[in-house]
Amino acid sequence: MCRGSDHFARPRTPPGSAAGQANYFANTIGPQQVAGTLPPILDLEQSGGLSTAQLVAWTREFLTTLQSATGRLPMLYTYPSFWRNAMGGSTDFTTYPLWIASYGSSTAPTLGWPHWTFWQYTSSGTVDGIATTGGTDISVFNGTALDLSALAVAGTWGPATSTASDASSNPGVSRNVVNSRFVALPAQRLVDTRTGQGGTTGSVSGTMTVQLPSTVPTDATGVVLDVSAVDPKYSGWIRVAPSGQTPTTTALNYATAKGMTGLGVTATDSQGKGDDTTNGGATDIGGGRNGD
Repeated sequence: MCRGSDHFARPRTPPGSAAGQANYFANTIGPQQVAGTLPPILDLEQSGGLSTAQLVAWTREFLTTLQSATGRLPMLYTYPSFWRNAMGGSTDFTTYPLWIASYGSSTAPTLGWPHWTFWQYTSSGTVDGIATTGGTDISVFNGTALDLSALAVAGTWGPATSTASDASSNPGVSRNVVNSRFVALPAQRLVDTRTGQGGTTGSVSGTMTVQLPSTVPTDATGVVLDVSAVDPKYSGWIRVAPSGQTPTTTALNYATAKGMTGLGVTATDSQGKGDDTTNGGATDIGGGRNGD
């Protein structure tokens, strides 16, 4: 998941206002050269009562200060009517990536940019797991997964290579993933410590190594597994990891005498082995493969 930060601008006339806000923003969000970090964003939706010339100068000072402070080329978020009216349709900032908010149109306006980078095309979308009153903002990226990775890792920006759409009437993110794939395999139980399947019989406390079957592709870098705790004696948790490693996050938390099943995603070692590590109460473990 890529992440990023934006600053909602409140332009003001006092000298240094733009630089002050830019430096405060940069100090708050911390290092911006971390892999997976999108460029910092200036969210420009208010004029603060400034004239067009003053607002253009304020925006220029903010962006140049922010770039100097973070080492990243910032992104500019705005919407068409504001840019055309408050900013006078300025084309002084077209070297910065554009995140345009524009609803109810079949294409995104570019406002003089060679192309847009993100298009927020609705504020009333729905996303599983996000509960909102009135909907959720949804945007589409104008490029491939590789383009997005480059933007998030190194801050590089170039011409878009894709404007793919999903099967609905709404635009969608390109599904062109480079050098990556998911191989779906029939569900298969790999371990059941109640019966001894997988090499271990009886409740597990500590680490148990699991051998993946030969049907898993030899070049697989990770697996998706169902992990089950059956009749645990006390509460605890299970972690899954490549053989010989123990992660800091859990795949499954379980309570005393309550069987639980969860989804585990983990890398594997070069021999196709993984470790299930039980912490807390001993429990029988069951596990099956969903895909690789």
